[in-house]
Amino acid sequence: MVNILGYATIFIFLGQLVLGGTNLSEEVLAQDKKVIKIGFYPDDLFYYFDDNGKRMGYYYDLMELISKSTGIEYEYVDISLDSAIENLKNNEIDLVFGAGKTPEREKEFIYSKYYIGIDSMGVYTNDPNIKFGHIDALKGLTYGYINILSFQQFADILDSFDISVKREQVSSLDELSLMLKNNEIDFTLASSTDQKFQKFNKIYEISVGPVYMMSTKENEDVMKKIDSFFEDSTSREKIEDLYSSYFNDYKKQSEIYLLLFVLVFFTGIGFVIYKVIIKMENGVSCRQLKEQINNNQFIVYYQPIIDFKKHKIIACEALLRKKDGDKVLSPAFFLNDIYELDLMEEMTLWVLSQILKDFEEIKANTKDLDEEFYISMNVSFKELASSTFIDEVKRILKDVDLTKVKLCFEIVERYQLEDREFMNGIIAELRQLGIQIAIDDFGVEYSNLDILDKIEYDVIKLDKHFIDEIQSSQIRKETVLFIGRIIEHNNRKMVMEGVEYPEQLDSLIKLYPGSVYIQGYLYSPPIGIESIKTFTIPEIEVIENKKD
Repeated sequence: MVNILGYATIFIFLGQLVLGGTNLSEEVLAQDKKVIKIGFYPDDLFYYFDDNGKRMGYYYDLMELISKSTGIEYEYVDISLDSAIENLKNNEIDLVFGAGKTPEREKEFIYSKYYIGIDSMGVYTNDPNIKFGHIDALKGLTYGYINILSFQQFADILDSFDISVKREQVSSLDELSLMLKNNEIDFTLASSTDQKFQKFNKIYEISVGPVYMMSTKENEDVMKKIDSFFEDSTSREKIEDLYSSYFNDYKKQSEIYLLLFVLVFFTGIGFVIYKVIIKMENGVSCRQLKEQINNNQFIVYYQPIIDFKKHKIIACEALLRKKDGDKVLSPAFFLNDIYELDLMEEMTLWVLSQILKDFEEIKANTKDLDEEFYISMNVSFKELASSTFIDEVKRILKDVDLTKVKLCFEIVERYQLEDREFMNGIIAELRQLGIQIAIDDFGVEYSNLDILDKIEYDVIKLDKHFIDEIQSSQIRKETVLFIGRIIEHNNRKMVMEGVEYPEQLDSLIKLYPGSVYIQGYLYSPPIGIESIKTFTIPEIEVIENKKD
């Protein structure tokens, strides 16, 4: 799990000019050099020693490429896998490869802009009788682990399934392999490519997401050089070739299992849904995806949000689509590729830029726009917690008059509000710029009603779950009315999502006396910019004086 850093040597020519070309002393040159210390820890194909004791591995070769391109000078420091974070904090190393991102780490460290791999881990046991997928059979057994993020994440999975286990902490993968062989532990995690563990029974495989290079904030200039290396098209080709040379054999032999966690809570009642998506094959590369963006294969559709009582378009939600010949594909056909390639931030920023291009055109041509008309777009908590993402948003909006171009960020990602103060600081910063904040899918993706006290917001988007069958469900009616009263009391807006039938609208109008904002196929599906410019609000007949 480690990250990359470097500092380019600075050559001072002024002294040579003043001294008539006299050579600078080696001491002066030495003072202007910084040699980056990189943590080296054995981890299968990523870092290892060959039979002659020479350092090898994907990360090792990757650093060689970076150094040749940028001039960064470096040396390796031998560390243990579980000590890398502490080594960074204590300035014993400058750079670590293979680090996962967390909001807490991003406060203290900086990351490379681009990921360097997808961390796929297998769950290995010395019991040959446990079948694949049966992690419930691990209950009561001894879990050998290293105190790093991926092992902690799997421990959380076990806890969520109420699978209690004994725990034995070690500091290296070699120790885990030996203990598993000697039956001192019963199961553990290891990279799916690690040959030491292939002799054991693999009963599960999970992806814990992309990994990056990580460093201390003092090395920001070096990280910028590393980022520039990745942005060079020639470098990207070399990196892809290098990655393929190490891991293609594994890809051919193995199916990739991605464990998705969907934590679903409302009104204090919680349950966990786990899905395993199998055989995520035939994906695209970063280069191919960026080519698709540059070739205008991605487009933005807009779905109008209607103020029923004023008969005005209060807003439009911007939704990403992809052209495939004559077809227009929904995100279900391409979003996984974007997530797997860790390009979601880049795509979100592209959508923002596209909205800014379209806003004035929509405002100048579309009928029945409310004077407070805004365009909303989906943004995840993870993106909001990224300082790089926020800086890019500010850069894009630097010359935009946000009193005229009104924007709203819809927070869509499932996220535990572990650091509400930090997140509210980011939200306050965005609201100060003039960006509204909406809570999307309210009532399903968030824990309970006290979310309304935990983060600042301007709009609540009530999940389609509450609109479905609202005509016949008294519980849903009461819930919508209750939430509506809270939002009205706080002088906020509420959007009803997924309204598809006149009967649903009829029930909402009679139920809720406040402003009713409607989004759904009843009025319009998501449509392209040319269609939104000619869009006319259809007349929907409701019987407001009829009692339910």
